[in-house]
Amino acid sequence: METELISVIVPVYNVERYLRRCVDSILHQTYQDLEVLLVDDGSTDASGAICDEYAAQEERVTAVHQKNGGLSAARNAGLERAQGTYLCFVDSDDWIDSEMLATMNRWMDEQSAVDVVMCGTVKSWESGREQCIDGDLPQRVFTSDQALYNFLHRRNRMASAVWNKLFDSALFKDSEGKIVLLFPEGLNNEDYYLLAHIYRKMRGIYFNPRGFYHYCIRAGSITTAGMNAHSLDKGISAERYCDYLEKSGYTDKSALAYGRMQGWYDT
Repeated sequence: METELISVIVPVYNVERYLRRCVDSILHQTYQDLEVLLVDDGSTDASGAICDEYAAQEERVTAVHQKNGGLSAARNAGLERAQGTYLCFVDSDDWIDSEMLATMNRWMDEQSAVDVVMCGTVKSWESGREQCIDGDLPQRVFTSDQALYNFLHRRNRMASAVWNKLFDSALFKDSEGKIVLLFPEGLNNEDYYLLAHIYRKMRGIYFNPRGFYHYCIRAGSITTAGMNAHSLDKGISAERYCDYLEKSGYTDKSALAYGRMQGWYDT
């Protein structure tokens, strides 16, 4: 099995307590052909210094520093610098199993009809409790239309996040190799917006429920925040990606209507 360079993009903001666990889990992968892009999004704690420390010690790590622009801006900065054939995203308070990237690279080789692969997610609480939220689902391949249908109806984990997936980097580029698909800056629920574009463009996605990605549940994260300026973003995002799908020629109007409704219901 040939190895391809995998670019791992890690957005970093004020996570000094969790960052070393995250980066160590990436560097200790059994799959070694990696570039790790640590994007410090204007941290005010020691996170930026920790990024520089890893970059000085490990040639596969690059530290990027920028003014605070939010999660999407940090991921976009990583996308603009990524050189890998494949891309993955790891949030800086999460961590990944040591076999995750080797296994997902193998899945990509084995599944000739897909350009995205997806593993299961383990919710991990700071108390030590863990729950694999995908364990009862079967492995399967979704075509583009099947993935979009399930995404819009919030079924079979197609409406999830970008961080439990490995992407062919060509999905983010135009015919000349320039990055053209970026996360929407200033808008939370950015994963759904991007996945709608990916699912429309891809040939297929392979899902396997093995729980490789550890998602940290902690106070103060975006997903546990109360009412704020971004509280309507799920509905706004749904309107935007459904508009895009409709304009791109996706014809299941019932699914689009459900997707719009679900976005506001989530809000």
